[in-house]
Amino acid sequence: MANYTPNNEGKIGDVFEWLDKQEEEFVVYVSLGSGYTMSFVEMKEMALGLELSGNKFVWSVRPPVTKAGTGNYLTAETGTTLGSNNEPSNSFPDEFYRIQTNGIVITDWAPQLDILKHPSIGGFVSHCGWNSLIESVSCGVPIIGLPLFAEQMMNATMLMEEVGNAIRVEVSPSTNMVGREELSKAIRKIMDKDDKEGCVMRERAKELKHLAERAWSHDGPSYLALSKITHSNGM
Repeated sequence: MANYTPNNEGKIGDVFEWLDKQEEEFVVYVSLGSGYTMSFVEMKEMALGLELSGNKFVWSVRPPVTKAGTGNYLTAETGTTLGSNNEPSNSFPDEFYRIQTNGIVITDWAPQLDILKHPSIGGFVSHCGWNSLIESVSCGVPIIGLPLFAEQMMNATMLMEEVGNAIRVEVSPSTNMVGREELSKAIRKIMDKDDKEGCVMRERAKELKHLAERAWSHDGPSYLALSKITHSNGM
């Protein structure tokens, strides 16, 4: 049975019904942001990488464009592509359909925060945008980073080298995209309960979640700092 939800026709409720049936921390959530559109070839490689990882997944993705590249960003106003003359493709690679027996694919808006909160989610393949970073920390989910643009590179480096809750997947200089083997290897490292390095990152992610909850509690530093600002401005 293919779990394909074009234009959200499959209902978001079906996603959570499916997640409820999965093992704890066994599902990887995949989203490279609302602005990036993958090429046909990039989507094929990611589909094969997910298949090789052996994990269940929820994948939020737009229909592909015709050529590979890191410039396939959409403007918020028009939905047109920046830095590229690529045209949207009306078809998905065969591998995209084949892997759907192992997961859920959402081709429209996805409730990312609610998905990350679900106990079956054990990892997040992310572009390392700031909002996604904050949401993953607040939910205690480690990141498999695929930074694509702007500050995402810096965010990924910070998560991996300073924060300690992420692993980064490098783009191949020869193909300008992430290969299936590299992606599957990174996912397995985060998701495999027997991987020592992955265990450290998962524990660090849980620790960060508790620190975030503490910061926003009524006597936490973030709550108190915001209260001080609002009171000083007479709010």
